[in-house]
Amino acid sequence: MPGAHPIHVHPARPFYRFSATALGAGMWFFIMYRAKKDGLHWNCGAGPVPRRLSHEPGGSAVALSLLRRKWGCGDDTKRTPPPAPSQSSPPNPTPAFDSPLEHHAAIIAIPTIITSIIITPPPMSFTPSAVSAPGKVLLAGGYLVLDAEYTGLVFALSARIHSVSRAAPAAPANTITVRSPQFQDAEWTYTIAPDGTGVADGGAAVTQTAGGSKNPFVETAVLYTATYLLASTSIAELPGCTVTIYADNDYYSQRTPDAPRFAPLGVPISGAHKTGLGSSAALVTSLVACLLASYAPAAAPTAAQNTVHNLAQAAHCAAQGKVGSGFDVAAAVFGSCLYHRFRPGVLSAVGDPGSPGFAQRLCQAVGAQWDLKVQPVRLPAGLRLVMGDVDCGSSTPGMVRQVLAWRAAEGAAAQSRWDALEVLNVGLAKLLEEARADGGAVDGAAVRGQLSAIRAQIRAMGEQAGVHIEPGAQTQLLDAATEAVEGVLGGVVPGAGGWDAVCFVCEDREETVRALKEWLRGYKDFVGETGHKGRVTPLETREEMEGVRTEDLAQY
Repeated sequence: MPGAHPIHVHPARPFYRFSATALGAGMWFFIMYRAKKDGLHWNCGAGPVPRRLSHEPGGSAVALSLLRRKWGCGDDTKRTPPPAPSQSSPPNPTPAFDSPLEHHAAIIAIPTIITSIIITPPPMSFTPSAVSAPGKVLLAGGYLVLDAEYTGLVFALSARIHSVSRAAPAAPANTITVRSPQFQDAEWTYTIAPDGTGVADGGAAVTQTAGGSKNPFVETAVLYTATYLLASTSIAELPGCTVTIYADNDYYSQRTPDAPRFAPLGVPISGAHKTGLGSSAALVTSLVACLLASYAPAAAPTAAQNTVHNLAQAAHCAAQGKVGSGFDVAAAVFGSCLYHRFRPGVLSAVGDPGSPGFAQRLCQAVGAQWDLKVQPVRLPAGLRLVMGDVDCGSSTPGMVRQVLAWRAAEGAAAQSRWDALEVLNVGLAKLLEEARADGGAVDGAAVRGQLSAIRAQIRAMGEQAGVHIEPGAQTQLLDAATEAVEGVLGGVVPGAGGWDAVCFVCEDREETVRALKEWLRGYKDFVGETGHKGRVTPLETREEMEGVRTEDLAQY
């Protein structure tokens, strides 16, 4: 059957083709040159032929045997030292061959050996790796972060998603299996065809050959990373491997607060309730970084943050079907930061996988210096964040579309609202940074006032746009917690807002954190989007500075 031949020969890469042509031409030129001459003087050393060359197959082995005869070395196991030169012997004797044919065959040896060493593609290699990436919370800058002129204050969280790769010797080359044992029906096996798109430079083709329903984030991360590796490195094929994904418990609502780490949820991924910590961005970032570390260790997270960021952004946006602000992937890679987004054109220019030139455009985008701005931030000593999960979801994409439509329609009035919010957001970041730099006590009243002013502007924007960015139920919850628990400076509905999460800024004291979490568990007055009673569950995660990082394999 056409296309079913069991042997697949990968096309030689340009470097190998050029090297082979140059060495072949040089070999024949040398043969003709020596044939024109009448003899050749050799300086015969007594040292053995290098062991690696003694195992070269084919023409190299024949040439080596002729060289041994010319050098008088004989067989490796029967080599005898050459006789000491007598006074009548010339210092560089010209050993004779049995025939001119052997003379010229030996001349072929050197370029043949060099060719066999240089143009042989490197062997496949694999490095088992473990990589984790954090979740995020956008404390200030919701909606504004979509515009590069405005600022997002985003904190990475201690809740992480982990990707752990191990070799699969029994699997065919170019086979990657990804599994997530915390969920039902969550294992996917992909077969990668390096040139399977059928178009020039279209990149790799990835086909799910086993497993459950498709996971676009996993599949797109595998596709983009495989395309990048095969197009930008000397790798001709990828050794088979298995990648296991583990999510810290705070990414999903848990039935019991004392669940073990990486607790199984007993449902398909589609049936798990997310807590809004940015699981898709953390998943794609950790998986991309893990595959890079496994197949190209020089691109490990700590060695090539920009490569990981650019490739993860490209894969995440493709999986979402749009070029978003990218703050969630930026936090997953770089950690807590003040963020200004990149120009969307850098990714929209990449085009669709499988289109002509896709692989080259992807490599160019990954290797480019993007125009995003990332400034590391941290909370001052004495403050921390506490996250709360509210089991009432919101349609974030629909909310974003509606706010952007309002901004476009209102023009100057909307611009004035955004500018006022930007001043307040930057003011909060400056207030926190100054307190951190001074190392003194935090001005709790100033922080409380800044958070309250930001919330007032957000509510006004939501009312004008007809979007519940801070619904009344959330306003009641945030105000009540701030008043009821000593040491709580205030809270916000993070990101795009809605009903599904809250974030508090409070004093970093054990008694304050414990009191706040107990209060949230006992709060009974929350009414969700559908009118049903909601439950607020405090999460264990907190802010941290670090982004993507390598982990110790032994802990998994």
